Amino acid sequence: MHGRAQTASLERLWENVGLVVGAAAITALCAQVSFGYPVPTTLETFAVLGSGALLGARRGAAAQLLYLGAGATGMPVFHDGNGGLSWLTQANPLHVTGGYLWGYPLAALVVGLICDRFGRSFYVTVPAMLAGSVCLYATGLIWLHQALPTAWAGGGASTLHYGLWPFVLGDLANGGVVLSPYHDFATKVPAALQAQLAKIKQGLISGTIKAPTKSPA
Repeated sequence: MHGRAQTASLERLWENVGLVVGAAAITALCAQVSFGYPVPTTLETFAVLGSGALLGARRGAAAQLLYLGAGATGMPVFHDGNGGLSWLTQANPLHVTGGYLWGYPLAALVVGLICDRFGRSFYVTVPAMLAGSVCLYATGLIWLHQALPTAWAGGGASTLHYGLWPFVLGDLANGGVVLSPYHDFATKVPAALQAQLAKIKQGLISGTIKAPTKSPA
């Protein structure tokens, strides 16, 4: 019995590690779909909010912290293949998106907390993602205002003009059209995937499934 409990704990651990690493990798891939200046439009927001909704608060936030850690070490995972600690520490015209990056773990945490508490139906997930977007803009706009010292609002160049208004319609789309089938995906697909992963792991442990080996040349 004790051995079975240890095996189950080990399986859960590797499952969680795989999901966290996978969500961080998806965020990095989405970051490379980038256009616009000075704050680019990317697919990262959807990946960040989706990680919180799908994986929950702890794993979603952990995935985004892993993503930031990878970028801070210099890996080219930020938008347009950028990387380096300066993106997270220097608020200047060359690093205007640091606040949004810091908002990723917070946004995933907030979305995950709401979904963990109230479920993952469409009518919960959409407001949760909008709440997560508020977290992103709160940190992102404060950083942007320091990096580009302009007025907060008004005609022409302003913090809201660069960092908020161009993205409002996209966030509404994420919260509506894109997520209309989300509740089915969030409940059925992860459960089925985790069930298959559990079967494969159990087979490898018991020996009924053999890991592939490289044949000699």
